[in-house]
Amino acid sequence: MSMLDFIGELGRVEKIHRKPHIPRDKAYNAISSYCPAISYDDIQILIDETVFGNAKVGVIITDNQICGKDNFCDPFHYSLPKVSSLFVKKGLMNSTLYINEQQVIKLTQASGAKLVYLFERIEKYLLISKNDATPKHSATPVALSTSEVPQTSAQPSTVLAFNPSPTQPQAQTSLPVFDESIPVPEPEREKVESVMDESLEESASAEEPKSTSRFRRWPKDNLINSIQTDKHVSAVFNFIGDVLSDNKSTKSAALRREVQGFLASSVLRLRKEYIDRNHVIGLMNDVATMELMIYSIAYLRLELADRGVDPRMITYTMSEGVKGFLSLDNSTNSRNILANLLHLAEAMGESIDQINFTFYMRVLMSNMKGGLADDEFDMSQLRTLASFKREVPPQEALGKIIEEFAIAAMDEIGDISSNRQMNNAARRCADTVIDLF
Repeated sequence: MSMLDFIGELGRVEKIHRKPHIPRDKAYNAISSYCPAISYDDIQILIDETVFGNAKVGVIITDNQICGKDNFCDPFHYSLPKVSSLFVKKGLMNSTLYINEQQVIKLTQASGAKLVYLFERIEKYLLISKNDATPKHSATPVALSTSEVPQTSAQPSTVLAFNPSPTQPQAQTSLPVFDESIPVPEPEREKVESVMDESLEESASAEEPKSTSRFRRWPKDNLINSIQTDKHVSAVFNFIGDVLSDNKSTKSAALRREVQGFLASSVLRLRKEYIDRNHVIGLMNDVATMELMIYSIAYLRLELADRGVDPRMITYTMSEGVKGFLSLDNSTNSRNILANLLHLAEAMGESIDQINFTFYMRVLMSNMKGGLADDEFDMSQLRTLASFKREVPPQEALGKIIEEFAIAAMDEIGDISSNRQMNNAARRCADTVIDLF
């Protein structure tokens, strides 16, 4: 089957041209601009990234290569047989194309949803073609879907603080009760065991570098852009209010503004300094952004509690701040969302060590699930993994798995406990909240 047959029909999509309906003038402009070694007949897909339609900026895809050019950048060329990953992440204002886990071009003219679909199909086509050409002995999934894990009836208890340093004694961990009477199907066992072996397998060739990330890719990444935009808009209005000496706002409004500002700054800081800087593509999505927000709520809540603020005032403060931050109304759905988020933040722990540790586990398990994990970060998956370690007691096996998962997540994201800016921002916000009341 050809690539175009596998992709299927895209329908009428402006700026994405599919053979045999590629305008010759656009194709020749694109070829002369960034892909001179090909001919018109070679082009399977042409993506025009220009406003006025001259196609001198964009992407060309042939049967064996992909090339393109972004504005004010040098052209890029990749041989498709050597491409290990090819996908688009859709943002609020643009869509970003990644090749081999590297950003190559931002696309603003074509439909983001169509671009996501197009490159998902191309990536699957390339994978199938490689598998047909070179049979693999086994396949290792990047992460485990919750639908692949048999559920157990054991009820987990809270995991306490964890110290990843091998030179220091580990904190005690309260682990769930293990039920050996629950059978685990052999096919499921093979799937889950492959997750544990993933970090040990480094057999990918030089032409096809294997990603060692434990985080799955999820396409939607709109929330972070919305937070960035809202933060800038709020900053402008706050500045205007200060200049005009507008002191008519209530204490509640001032409180909401302060907590909103802290949450926005914290989420953006964590995203930039840990996810973007370390290029953790699997956490560039709305689910991970929500986890950053939950962590920020937990951090500020703990700071207020350490100051001796009345628990009812803490609840009121966080409720007002989160409502403003997410633009929640008084509907039943909004109240449920608010209550769930505050509960998840509170369940992260009663110390900064617990919160930091739980963050790594939550973000990893939510990423596997493709949605927010529960208040015990979906421990059923970890219990299933522990059930395969027959040579050691269940609690010991589970403790080892938790340790491995937390260390792997911290190694990839970075050590958030060392972020002094987060601590200082939480203190300033708490000071303002206390002064208001």
